[in-house]
Amino acid sequence: MKIIIILVFSLIHSMAFAQTGFSENLKNVYQELWEMRLESSKFYLKNEKNASSSQIYLENLAQVFEILATGDPKLYATYQENEDQRLKKIKKMDKNNPYFLLSQAEILVQGAFVHLLFAEQYQAANHLRKSYDLLEKNIKLYPDFAENQKIFAGLQIMLQAVPSQYHWLIGLFGLKGNYEKAWENLEKISESQSLYALETQLFSVLLQLYVLQNPQKAVDICEKYLKNSDNRLANFVKALVNFKNLEFEKALFFLNKIEENSSYQSFFYVNYLKAECHLLSENYLAAIKEYAIFLENYAGNPYKKDAVYKTFLAYIMLGDSKNSLIYLQKIQKTGAELSIPDRYAEKFANYKPLPHFILMKVRLLTDGGKFAKAIHFLDQYSEKDFDLLRDKIEFHYRKARAFHEGGQVEKAIDFYEKTIALNQKKAYYFAANSCLQLGKIYEKIDLKKAINYYEKVLEYDDHEYKNTLDGQTKMALKRLEK
Repeated sequence: MKIIIILVFSLIHSMAFAQTGFSENLKNVYQELWEMRLESSKFYLKNEKNASSSQIYLENLAQVFEILATGDPKLYATYQENEDQRLKKIKKMDKNNPYFLLSQAEILVQGAFVHLLFAEQYQAANHLRKSYDLLEKNIKLYPDFAENQKIFAGLQIMLQAVPSQYHWLIGLFGLKGNYEKAWENLEKISESQSLYALETQLFSVLLQLYVLQNPQKAVDICEKYLKNSDNRLANFVKALVNFKNLEFEKALFFLNKIEENSSYQSFFYVNYLKAECHLLSENYLAAIKEYAIFLENYAGNPYKKDAVYKTFLAYIMLGDSKNSLIYLQKIQKTGAELSIPDRYAEKFANYKPLPHFILMKVRLLTDGGKFAKAIHFLDQYSEKDFDLLRDKIEFHYRKARAFHEGGQVEKAIDFYEKTIALNQKKAYYFAANSCLQLGKIYEKIDLKKAINYYEKVLEYDDHEYKNTLDGQTKMALKRLEK
């Protein structure tokens, strides 16, 4: 789901130009972009007569949105040259104002989003490094210029997406204090009647949902600010919140409100998320239909392997061995390993033999919030019923997850510990996430044990969720340092 975070956060960055004195025409560009009417925004941009850093910034933003929404590799191929030309134009403009360096920094962050979508992590990290350097200079030149601080919240978000091996390049020392100040700024704007309040509210929701891992707080922000908003992206964000909270019918309600017509940029992640909702609600035929729309229409590669893998799961849950085999064989031929779900799908396709059917079934039930049903299925089996060590480990792990999410914490602890003992240092994510979950459990009752389990998470290498689990762990350890 990081693609939608990137997309919405790109919009949030346009707040930095709230006080530049947009012309009426550029205000129209901004509003059309916010509504995802990209063709209309391009029309207004062509009619802008006065060259400015704001115009160049919005021109870049329009191209970034189109690339993120479509995933079109042809558009990506032209982006870097266009970005270079835009930065050169800005550098020829008035240097004696706070937006001179800020506009360049913003465009570089947008470029980082684009490079990240196409798995160019080094390029993304390099853009962030350059952006940070420009901001640092701008802060020294204009220490009272509040807009400087807003971007730091974005850089904190980006750190969650850039793998740890590139953090040496970014070198965002001293980020914590700036991030906290940025969060204060976001809260102030959310409370205001500003034209830019809605973007800030959406950003705050995503921050709580995906970075701070606080789904309930995300719900609270939606209830407070977004309840009556019918903006297209607002509806998508509300769908994400409900999806994360396992409220699939509510998520589908908001997704169905997002109209696809000729005035809007097509956004096929709507179909992907609809498919996810149906799959976890055990509506397998509906899931297959929505995954097919996504696979047929999205020009990019992210989540395509995952969509094929999930289609395989839907068919196997229906007992359709013929079609399940067809889609299993398609996984390796489709898309690329550009996201964590895609990497998991590729790894799954390479398993010989495949995991036991019951383990696939139980994972879907647990992910869908049907914990009692998952436990019921698992209670019919024991470790002895599985031949492969991988399946034995996953059996204990799935029991731990079902018990934990179902509120039976003591039983969950027992099965997490069994998972860790059996997994040892094998290249599976089961033990790493078991340590993370035990850390969360013990945070409330034994801080020393919690820290011990968190530190163990970082010791596991070569599993497909390493960057995500390590990122959550590091944030937890930082929190406990206070």
